[in-house]
Amino acid sequence: MMVQDQQFPGPHGRNAPRYAPAGAHRSRHPCLKCYCWCCCGLFVLLLLFAGVVAAGFAIINPSYPKYVISDLTSNAFNLTEDFNLHARFVVTVVANNPNKYISIVYGKDSSLDLSFRNETFRNGSSSFVKLCSGMIPEFKQPTTNITSMKIDLKGDLTKGDFTTGKNNSVAAANFNDKVKSNSIPLVVAVKTRLNLIILGKEINHMQVGIATNCSMDVNTLSAGKEIKMSNITYYSVVLNSHP
Repeated sequence: MMVQDQQFPGPHGRNAPRYAPAGAHRSRHPCLKCYCWCCCGLFVLLLLFAGVVAAGFAIINPSYPKYVISDLTSNAFNLTEDFNLHARFVVTVVANNPNKYISIVYGKDSSLDLSFRNETFRNGSSSFVKLCSGMIPEFKQPTTNITSMKIDLKGDLTKGDFTTGKNNSVAAANFNDKVKSNSIPLVVAVKTRLNLIILGKEINHMQVGIATNCSMDVNTLSAGKEIKMSNITYYSVVLNSHP
């Protein structure tokens, strides 16, 4: 008959097994299971949300509007010998909204500037003298719409306006020389602030800004004469959005 060790009772005596017997299960805290399920559910919801956003973006397919300068008319252009300038122009801007599901609301801060491009620097850069400016009217542009706008521009300059700025002291003389020639370099700058209406709902908490520069050469700025535009190039950038 086996004598059981009195100090270490049990069937194994001193050599008790260090592992759980077969068939035994470790208990888990119920909060840990709940936490794991919550994390899995949140991950699935994030995946579903990302899929819905991506599908909506693909369907709406948003595009920025584009602007084209189609006409430039001079109503007044009087340049004196002492470089005082009185100018009145009308610029026709064609705004193209290519979006099928997005309408555009033009705010009161949209403007248009007509400037002389003074090309005098050895490195090929240019300075600019603003000749006149005007405001783009407030209106709502529907989806897939092309709207033509006539913008009135006004400007009254003195010689000081031509000589203000770094390396711009000869701008007045250069401008006078270009006016007498048949090639006057100009830049039409369109700056817009837009509110968006997506699927009939206006997004009021964000404005989109777009700046489009149209660089061109014109044959004359005299009133009553047909202004012909050539060497037209466009450059557009998206400005920072403002809440």
